[in-house]
Amino acid sequence: MDDLNEDFISNIRVIMIDIDHFYTVEKIIIDRLRELKFNGIIILDDIHHPSKREYECMQRLWNGINDRKLDVTKYAHCSGTGIILMCSDIEFTLE
Repeated sequence: MDDLNEDFISNIRVIMIDIDHFYTVEKIIIDRLRELKFNGIIILDDIHHPSKREYECMQRLWNGINDRKLDVTKYAHCSGTGIILMCSDIEFTLE
């Protein structure tokens, strides 16, 4: 987390978060990116995790996100892929 600062994220547009799936660390990272005014896309893995405990944690995380978001599971990973749009200049069209 020490490296997650304005300078580090200044040229980054896509961040993939695929860690322990127990809510806490994912939430800390997302909150920090919001605090730094990250302008890009966050991809979350396993938002529909097959394990009950991880599923509940990831659903709590996913449902608590107020940014524009897309559940793209049918196009991506079978255990759930979510896209958070922390930007104003990127649009998605899904069919």
